[in-house]
Amino acid sequence: MPKSLLIQSSQVRNGDRGKWNKFDQQKPYIQGIQTGDVATQEIDAVTLNTMISGVPTPWARARLFGFALKYTQEDPNIKTTGLIKFYNSLIAEWKGLIACMALFPNRIKIASPLPMDVQNINDLYSIPTSLGRMLFDDTDLWTEPDSLSRNDPNAKPAVQLIYYNGKLIGGTSPYSLAFPAASYTNLPDSGDIGWYRNGKFDDPLVYGNLGADDLKKLFLLVKTMAAKIPSFEQKINQNRQGKVALSLLGLREFTEKFAQDIKAKAPNIEESGTLDGELNFAAPYQELFAVKSGYYFLNGVFYLNDPGSGAVEIDPKSLLLDSETLSQFFLEDETQPLDNAAVYYLKARDLSRNEDLYFPLPLSRSAILLFQNNLADLLQGKKDFHQIYAELKPNEYRLKVRFRLYVGDKHMTPIEREYKIEPMDTGKHVILWPNFISEHWQQYYLYNEIPANDTSIKIVPFFKRWENPWKIITNDKKQFVYGEGMTTDEFKFINDNGLPEKRLEGDKLVYYPIGKSGDIHKYEIYRFNQPLAGLEIRKNIGGSDQVIGYLMAKNATETFKDLSGTHTPEYIRNRRATVGIDFGSNNSCLSYSTDGVVKPFTFKNRRVFLMGAETFNGDSKFASLHEMYFFQNESIMNGQLKTWVQQHNRLSVVPGKETIEISGGVPIFEPNIRVLAMEKSFMRTNAGELYYSLKWENDDAGMHRKEGFLKTLWLTMCAELYENQYAPSVMRWSYPGALSKKDQRLYNTMYGNIAQITPIRNVPTANLEQPLTEAEAVCNYALSKGGLAFYGDNMMIGADVGGSTCNVLLVAREKGQDGSYAPRLVKQSSLRMSAGKLAEVTLKSSQVREAIYYFATSGIANIKVMGIEEMRNKPEVSPYYLNTILDRLRGEDFDKFYKSLAQSGSPYVNKAEARAIFAIPTFICGTVLFYSGMLAKKTIQDRNLTGINTFEFFPFGKGGRMFDWLESFIGKQDTLSYYNNCFKAGFGEGSDTIRLVKRDEIRQDNKSEVSFGLSAERKVVVDENSRETADIVGEEGFVFNGQTLKASDSVTTQYLEKIEQFDQIPANFTNFEKFLDVFLNLAGPNDAGIIENTQMLKSKLPEIRRMLLNYVTYDPEYINARTSGQFDYKHSILVLIAMCFLDRILIPDLFKG
Repeated sequence: MPKSLLIQSSQVRNGDRGKWNKFDQQKPYIQGIQTGDVATQEIDAVTLNTMISGVPTPWARARLFGFALKYTQEDPNIKTTGLIKFYNSLIAEWKGLIACMALFPNRIKIASPLPMDVQNINDLYSIPTSLGRMLFDDTDLWTEPDSLSRNDPNAKPAVQLIYYNGKLIGGTSPYSLAFPAASYTNLPDSGDIGWYRNGKFDDPLVYGNLGADDLKKLFLLVKTMAAKIPSFEQKINQNRQGKVALSLLGLREFTEKFAQDIKAKAPNIEESGTLDGELNFAAPYQELFAVKSGYYFLNGVFYLNDPGSGAVEIDPKSLLLDSETLSQFFLEDETQPLDNAAVYYLKARDLSRNEDLYFPLPLSRSAILLFQNNLADLLQGKKDFHQIYAELKPNEYRLKVRFRLYVGDKHMTPIEREYKIEPMDTGKHVILWPNFISEHWQQYYLYNEIPANDTSIKIVPFFKRWENPWKIITNDKKQFVYGEGMTTDEFKFINDNGLPEKRLEGDKLVYYPIGKSGDIHKYEIYRFNQPLAGLEIRKNIGGSDQVIGYLMAKNATETFKDLSGTHTPEYIRNRRATVGIDFGSNNSCLSYSTDGVVKPFTFKNRRVFLMGAETFNGDSKFASLHEMYFFQNESIMNGQLKTWVQQHNRLSVVPGKETIEISGGVPIFEPNIRVLAMEKSFMRTNAGELYYSLKWENDDAGMHRKEGFLKTLWLTMCAELYENQYAPSVMRWSYPGALSKKDQRLYNTMYGNIAQITPIRNVPTANLEQPLTEAEAVCNYALSKGGLAFYGDNMMIGADVGGSTCNVLLVAREKGQDGSYAPRLVKQSSLRMSAGKLAEVTLKSSQVREAIYYFATSGIANIKVMGIEEMRNKPEVSPYYLNTILDRLRGEDFDKFYKSLAQSGSPYVNKAEARAIFAIPTFICGTVLFYSGMLAKKTIQDRNLTGINTFEFFPFGKGGRMFDWLESFIGKQDTLSYYNNCFKAGFGEGSDTIRLVKRDEIRQDNKSEVSFGLSAERKVVVDENSRETADIVGEEGFVFNGQTLKASDSVTTQYLEKIEQFDQIPANFTNFEKFLDVFLNLAGPNDAGIIENTQMLKSKLPEIRRMLLNYVTYDPEYINARTSGQFDYKHSILVLIAMCFLDRILIPDLFKG
């Protein structure tokens, strides 16, 4: 155990016993101290403290550090054989304390002054009172001078305690300015304090291994202390009242020499700069430790001296983030390195793992404002620019950040700060749309999977506005204006007081309804009229939010294109586009025309990830949730997409936003959806309800879905046009002829609402034109496409087959009012007979499903469908997988698919039942052609189009491929023969002189025909009368109100409105039976062999008469027409009979599953 220091002096003066005596002979007494050989060996903290404890006062340390600093400088007569070495050990410790404060100010905390009440006679033996009384005549030196001068009754001697990361390491003293504590062993986080040895501080110039930057900071503090000691000395002596003044000459000389020693270690040291943080001492010590070196900022340049002209003084210490914590981000996808992210990261190298770590910018708000347009230069470490860089402290897993200003032509001493590292969740995503910014574009969307009401982490956006260049939007106090999603569905801007009107607008579209449902995905969606500047990341620490970094959006890169200068309203107003929208039951198509050229919309991925990584699924992965709830990332090159809309949970949509883009529903481009179940009009996916049959949904919820779907697509189209320096000037849409007048009006209102949306500032909204029927649009496409020659002997027959209707159109050369001949649409019809029936078969037949599964998994075609095994166990999901396969087939793949179903190679397939699926396209295509023959005959007679003998048949639409199925089964020649037989049977008398020719050469735009026809220059002449008289009865023998209807009579709404009141329904449907004979002859066992027992089917013909009324009156569209107030349900009775046979007899008998 170390022994106490024996103090023995040759200079002794006696005093009165039993009381304190004034000792005014300090100097000769100290000169006479004989200590022996103390301090000749290294002294550890325990030894030193034991030695000092021999001095009989609690202020021993304060006194002795003062003596050491004073007498080693003032008097060379002090003997060096022991005490001077002891003093030198104290001086080394004092230097170490000062270096600790200079280099790690952010780890230092200065406690409020601790008062010692000398006058408290009621509690003489309390520790503060006892300590205060032991100050004796120096009480005034320990009291704040100004308050003492004012005779402030609260003026008391006080000490300010100094803490390092919560550990007491020292206090203030008028004798030495600061002195180390008696014990501070096991100092936390001291690994980078090289001069902390044996449990105490030592000389930093000897043991610190300090670099130039550290030496400069130590020099700045010591230099400041030396310069301020005279004024401090004068200040504390102003209340001595006749007592001997405390001389700090030796202390000042010592600190000046200490500064010189530091500079000798770094001769080129700059005498301007600052520490990494504030040492917040109270008076009278604050000026001693206040290293202030303000720079001046003007027009993007820093100056050492004030250049005038409104320059702003900048304290470098204010540039780094004032926080204890910084978040860390991790790589989510190795193919998308964070170096290429859309936001700036601060990068640090983890040498132990040989990898880079990424952090948001640890800058203060003022630094963000200063460097907002130069962040890339700041992070690149340029030699002639400011620099910020970081290094990892691996043992402590803390981040040390350095910021170095470039002033004049040189770098200043860096300021430093350390941060605890807070890992961020790699599974969270924050996505922005679109991927460009422009002062002329006013709709930006933010998807955030860290909702404000669910986590201690908050992602708070702030914004920028074009002021040449872009600048962060602030209020008149230079505060960021934040968009904060509240804990409910509310939204507001923070700090927006004083902003000009319309400068910043925004709202919340989707929110996370915390507490209302446990299985809702956590996300929220916002809409703003200005682009995001960045994200402020906050974490709740100790009950309050603390900023833990900034993610700043990169400027004008390939990720964010700045279109402000080139895409101006003045230029775009003269570059207008006509947009054609084909909104189909299962598939939609979007196109536009400029300068007479029609093009499909090519939708690009315009999502920008501010957090997380994009998901590129291709055909190999299921869609992620962020792909289902926000703008799509799948590129579409031909303008074609599924008419699918993903619904947000109804609890998540902000009330009143049900018809808004994105919140009303998200169009889905994804090729692989995780389908859990399937209902009549929607699929249940892992993201909720995905609606796939929108066209005929006309209740409020259905109209909301459609409007949200189309508004989102409209916004996407506007983005594509704007990037190409166009704006939409005309919107055109179409409807199937079978759509009721009521629904036409609803659609027209909806499209009118959409056309009024323009995200482009100062550009007129689009003009909504009167719609065409889908048949008219297809006709316009055919006429605009070219390559069709019309003479007096030919007529074009078109069948545009969709997911719910088939539009038939007849085009022939006809003489106009001006006497000239031109091709015209002479007849159109809309039938509720479509390719959707194929999906119904997959629901009923396990053999068909197995055959489809075998095709998709056998490698016959190069396709991959995720999750297709589900259709073997869940019949209800099979329509989704059938559609998915058909969407992926290209070129010869279609023929392979048809042939695979006709002769499946699977040992598990009953080939006869699987092959029976060909009966469906054979029946539907035959019905369409039989009815087309009847329409052609009536049109020729009504319009006196004599001489026509050739009918050129064009299948259109995706469903038009149904006319190809039979060709793969029995060959083109036999298929064409069957189609001719059907058409001629419908045509009737004179059919022996005509022929039907199937034309496939203009089918490269398959499914795009309606949309292209809408966008193209208008060549079709709309005949309102042809719309009203589009369909014919088609069957003989019906009597209504005493009138016998002929097959060629036009159908009127009154026939079907009172279908139960027909005077007579024929016992036999002769025309349908004609067609059925043609169909069964081909499909039966003696020909194609599609159907094995045709006699059984034929025997059920009489049942149709019994079924027909029930079939029609329970049609949802029929019911809707009856309840709408205006009955306008029109349909060919012949086709209704055929549909009844198909649904009630053919499909149930062939597929009994």
